[in-house]
Amino acid sequence: MARLGGKWFSDEAFLVVLEADMKRSREDCVMPEYIERFFVEAYRSLGGTIASVKGHDPGIWTISQIPVALRRAPEAIERRFDKIGKTYPKLTFDKDRVVGYSDIEFVGPGHPLFEMVIDRVLTQYGDALRSGAVFLDPDATEPWVMWLLQGAVEDGRGTAVGQRLFGVRRRGDDCKQSQPYALLDLKAPDGDPPAASSEVRHWATDEDTIINWSLDTILDPYFKEILERRHRELSIKEKYIRKSLQHLITQSNRKLSKYDGQLRQFRTPNDPKALNIKGNRAKEADRRDKLIHRRDARLAEIEKERHMSDKPPEIVGVAAVLPLTVDDPKLGGMRRDDEVEAVAIEVTNRHEQSQGRKPVSVEKDNCGWDITSLKDGQVVRYIEVKGRGGDGDVCLTENEWIKAQRFGKDYWLYIVTHCKSEPKLFMIQDPASKLRPKEEVKIVRYMVGGADWKRAAHSEA
Repeated sequence: MARLGGKWFSDEAFLVVLEADMKRSREDCVMPEYIERFFVEAYRSLGGTIASVKGHDPGIWTISQIPVALRRAPEAIERRFDKIGKTYPKLTFDKDRVVGYSDIEFVGPGHPLFEMVIDRVLTQYGDALRSGAVFLDPDATEPWVMWLLQGAVEDGRGTAVGQRLFGVRRRGDDCKQSQPYALLDLKAPDGDPPAASSEVRHWATDEDTIINWSLDTILDPYFKEILERRHRELSIKEKYIRKSLQHLITQSNRKLSKYDGQLRQFRTPNDPKALNIKGNRAKEADRRDKLIHRRDARLAEIEKERHMSDKPPEIVGVAAVLPLTVDDPKLGGMRRDDEVEAVAIEVTNRHEQSQGRKPVSVEKDNCGWDITSLKDGQVVRYIEVKGRGGDGDVCLTENEWIKAQRFGKDYWLYIVTHCKSEPKLFMIQDPASKLRPKEEVKIVRYMVGGADWKRAAHSEA
């Protein structure tokens, strides 16, 4: 038997639950690919040089020399995270790549070099981030606005126990939650950004509407999520402290009782042996009192940790998103068709249900896949669905391609052709290892040729 999250499971069930927790963690965590992309672009924009290590798998980088100006980190960063090195011969942003390699350094949140880059970016570009930006969306037919805001939760000690970046997509009076990394699927204008209409500018400056909407729709559920998780963790911690320290206190009380019994056997209290026992008893009583104080202090600390409050949301940035006009007929033909996509999703759902799986739509969450497929309550497939009115090429967004690489064999690409006549489903497991897409800079998409995906796919029986 094993215990997880306050419940007891058989060893087999424990492994199933643990695997499910690990998958949820993998979905929710910040992907190393996002951290890598941010750091490489930000570091280079600050004047630093970073390059891939030749002869290594992708994801291993080298910095031959940190510029002197970048080594001068704020005192607060050095005090909390240590000093920045002069060189980093081999580094990675993926913890898994460090395993088995003592010469590769992991760089991420909490590393002095990473924290310095964040500090410099916020100092240099913070005002521009808060004043707003313009992006172009290859899939959009109408403009919209993306707001980024940060929610945080503190305990009774003033310590942050939760902090998360949220995206809010607004068009008109309609607001929807979106993953912040949906911005990866957008294109920055090549030159001066096109002018947004007065209506769009209103959506991008109306902070009160976003704050009020997020308080009820996003931040309240987030606070409850942190509260539940924290109480569960603290309950386990409290039980451990009570059990471990109380065991030591009980042992100490038994020793004191033993000393008291020995002392009652002496006729004269000044007997040398009695005095020795009294000395040992005094030491043990002092030890017992310290254990009690230690237990009570830790329990009092836990009680403070239980009292939590959410901080007011902080607006981090905003972007107006305008439809991208594509001159290339081939690329323009890849624009999203809602009718086609609806048919493709319906075909996918029917197939999953026929196989005894439960499809759950996450299309609107911008996760990097469209359907989470469950079997016996556990995730077995992350499915990205592509619909085509006829046949031919398909395109993947940056976010979808990153998730395909990250989830490997758990990620599936379902392509439904001829959606407006006789739909046919093709499936590709682990597309990142089987496809050779061409990066199309014009529309920030990865184009997969028809011959390429057909070679790797198998059709529905």
